[in-house]
Amino acid sequence: MSELILQQAIQAKIQAMSEFADADVRINDWSALGESNENAPYVIIETADSFSSRQDSLTPNNKWDEKVTLVEKFVDWPTTLNNLQTRRQALIDQFNTVGSARSANGQPGVTADEIRSDGPITPVYPAYLTDEQIAEALPIFLEQRMIFAFEEF
Repeated sequence: MSELILQQAIQAKIQAMSEFADADVRINDWSALGESNENAPYVIIETADSFSSRQDSLTPNNKWDEKVTLVEKFVDWPTTLNNLQTRRQALIDQFNTVGSARSANGQPGVTADEIRSDGPITPVYPAYLTDEQIAEALPIFLEQRMIFAFEEF
């Protein structure tokens, strides 16, 4: 299976959730951050930085660390952090559901062995602000990148 097929399977599984609109779950498309934050939350699935591929038998064994970034509209600190936490938990729960949940939307021979954070929750400010302005501004989004570690066997 290609990485793109895996990303599309992750996308379909997240789009099936009531927390996210289909158009707000994107692959390698950060243009949402330039749009109105009224349409958030967004989920952006990125090309993996870390992968490995082995073939010790007839079937290849591939591992992909897919980057999945959750982007939440900033309202105020408590509300936004609570919203991000709730949606992050919903993502984790969606992939932890008993059955084929860890298989990336039913893909055969694939499992998400681990879901982990890939750094802190960070603010996103408008691109046109200077460093001095950012020091006094409120963000427009909060985001957190997670790693979905998939293995294909």
